[in-house]
Amino acid sequence: MLCPHCNQPISDDARFCPACGAKLDDPSSDKAPASPTPPGPKRRVLPIAVAVAVVVVLVAVLGIFVVLPMVSGGSGGSGGGAGASGGPAYYSALDPDKYSLQEAQLDLDDCYEFEFPVDDGIDMTFDSFDQIGNTNPYDAVRVYTDSSFSHEFPTTVSMFESDDGENALYVSPADPRVRDENGNDTDAIDIFHLDDAESDEFVPLGRWYGFGGYYLVRYIGSDGEKLDKPEVTYFTVANDVDKDEDALAEPDNVQISVTGTGTLSVSWDPVEGADHYEAYLSAVDETSTSSLDRYTYDLLASTQDTSIDTADYDADSAEFNQMMQDDGVAGTFQQNSRFDELLVSESEDEILENRQDAAAGQQGLEVADYVPNAEHVKDASVSVIAVGPDDEQSPFDFRNINDLLGKMPIDSATYTALIYQGSDTEPDQATDPVGYMKWRLFEYVSMADGTVGIQRLQLDYDNARTDNEYLTYGPDEQHLTTGNVDMYVIPYTVPGTALSGELGVLAPYWPGGIESVKQAATQALDELQRENSPSGIPTRIDAEDGIDWDAVQASQQPSTTMPDVPYEVNASSDLVRYIAANLLAGNTFIDVTDYANAAGTTNVADALFEACAQNPLIFNGNPTYQVTRRDGRMLLTVTSLTPWEQVNDQDVLNEQRQQVSDKADEIVADIITDGMSDADKVRAINDYIAENLWYNYDAISSGSFSMDAATQDPSTVRTLILDGGSICSGYAQTFKLLADRAGLESVYASGNVPPQPGVYATDHAWNLVNIDGSWVVVDPTWNDPGDQSNTTSSDEYLMLAQDDPALQGRSYNSSWMADTLLSDYIDPSLLSA
Repeated sequence: MLCPHCNQPISDDARFCPACGAKLDDPSSDKAPASPTPPGPKRRVLPIAVAVAVVVVLVAVLGIFVVLPMVSGGSGGSGGGAGASGGPAYYSALDPDKYSLQEAQLDLDDCYEFEFPVDDGIDMTFDSFDQIGNTNPYDAVRVYTDSSFSHEFPTTVSMFESDDGENALYVSPADPRVRDENGNDTDAIDIFHLDDAESDEFVPLGRWYGFGGYYLVRYIGSDGEKLDKPEVTYFTVANDVDKDEDALAEPDNVQISVTGTGTLSVSWDPVEGADHYEAYLSAVDETSTSSLDRYTYDLLASTQDTSIDTADYDADSAEFNQMMQDDGVAGTFQQNSRFDELLVSESEDEILENRQDAAAGQQGLEVADYVPNAEHVKDASVSVIAVGPDDEQSPFDFRNINDLLGKMPIDSATYTALIYQGSDTEPDQATDPVGYMKWRLFEYVSMADGTVGIQRLQLDYDNARTDNEYLTYGPDEQHLTTGNVDMYVIPYTVPGTALSGELGVLAPYWPGGIESVKQAATQALDELQRENSPSGIPTRIDAEDGIDWDAVQASQQPSTTMPDVPYEVNASSDLVRYIAANLLAGNTFIDVTDYANAAGTTNVADALFEACAQNPLIFNGNPTYQVTRRDGRMLLTVTSLTPWEQVNDQDVLNEQRQQVSDKADEIVADIITDGMSDADKVRAINDYIAENLWYNYDAISSGSFSMDAATQDPSTVRTLILDGGSICSGYAQTFKLLADRAGLESVYASGNVPPQPGVYATDHAWNLVNIDGSWVVVDPTWNDPGDQSNTTSSDEYLMLAQDDPALQGRSYNSSWMADTLLSDYIDPSLLSA
């Protein structure tokens, strides 16, 4: 039987022609197919659901009639032809009972933009949050490069008014983020040959290229509701890689596996005409709503060989391991750095740490049992292309590797080891050497999929040695000895990984020497084998046994309202005000969806940092935080409100907030008098700070901030009620609070300055004050001699113009104010690069 449209052979029971894509059981299919209408000079192009063909099929979908074009194939294209993967067309690979199979669209413009009508009253405005209400826009429609829908092509999904004045949903190709062999972002790799696009678009923002065929899958209808059966449209473009007569063949026999040391091995057969080969890693974050964050392509390797081991292209890991070895630490501590950004949220190791914080009262942390699914791990695929001497190439064929990530180590699982191998669980090696070795002979390893694996150490007794170290040691805290002691040091490797290190034991506890260590280790392994057959590896027991952490996470309720606080809130936007008010009220788990969704708002991170910088009573100018999405909501969790792991008890902080506020009112009432000019107020505040604060060099010079949180907090305005001295951020936050109470217009600012004596860092904080319409610099830290016994003040850095020679070398960072407003306060040339 022949197709009546293209005369190509078809089976007797075929519903679609495998050559031209015509629907054979449609009564209109005996008419000649038509090509799509060429897009004109306007931005909008042929919509998938608009009548454009001579022959149409009317299909009722959700109460509206959609007109589908019947499209003929061009050179090398076919509605049912195989895509780059070599599989059959979508209509023979997909179950029509599960999918609504649309007519194929062939030889489209290579920057073609699909258009879907949207019913009146349906709001799918994405704006800054990129959501359809509470729905990720990519839940509405996606484009895949294969009939199994395993690899998503980079797209932009948007909605705005169409040329005819109606709302419509648009799907167009996107230009993804690309990184070079060293993991650096680059524009030099034009992965989809956007520069060669033959589009009627004025400025193409993306291109359909590299696969020969594509599957557009629409999940949400024009009424904003989920379709009963997703609509699938297969399409090709006229200027794709398979239309290039010089294109190379795909590499055959591509094999992807994990090596014995946990790295990725990829091999393939040679391709005739290839000059070299390029291996790419594609990562798709299915939780992301922005094309810039959703799609990443990494060039893993460029080689003339027909195989790669990613260990040979892991420059970051090699650099880190060399740095550790240069510091005198023997071993290999990191590998697979090219795969360490595949996590979407917290890893299993980090969740274990979160549980410790949650048990102490921290809200909003991810604590549920870890599952390496799309909510936690990006969709990862690898493809190898052949490249010719004139940059001609073969099609891409990305193959999913998510099932391999759990076998690819990244580094040691730090928090897991602290829980299960912390000092409080350590058996005494003097009295229980076998128990000690059972405890010590394992390494907890973080894998590329975020899980934690347990591997047994392989000890190298042949290369063991004796070292002498100066240590404090003993069986318990009541019986400690400090001095030089011999240690037996035994190198080890971690099977299944490239990780290695050294195991050290105290020689006085092992009178039989290294041989006694070996005997204890052998006995320990024998016992573990019997106790944990067949692996010999102990099952990890949850450190918080008996707690339903899934229920704990489900019970956490974020703040959803703007609290009324008894303090002035400084903010440049509603989002900043909302975050600041919640933090001032002691709420560290905040639903920011509605405010972050507002058109023109700053991003959440910028808003958080501005809120903390410009509201000293929050007690932190540099918070740590997480932004997560759950059930379509954007949630902000401030994980450490006060710096350096200090007090996070909200009742204590709220009480101290009121104490600091009252103290500020007392100070201003004492030093500010009626009739003072703004400049006089600045001098009075500067003098008070120099007389009453002192610079805590011990807190900053070593870079270690280990101190008594109850009595010291030199980085924030809490210094007004504590006795721990201050550093620059504490000075600047104190000035900001007093300036606010005195009615001055001022801001907290931060950046870098030339190195200063006795201070290891160049990070610095100061203030800007509006005096007679000009934002001038006040540096209360540098106006204080710093000595606790010296209470005199200086005016050397008091109300200086920003271009004053005394400020030469000073630059500003952007963390203290919304990026769009920085130029209102400073000359943009002063911003750090």
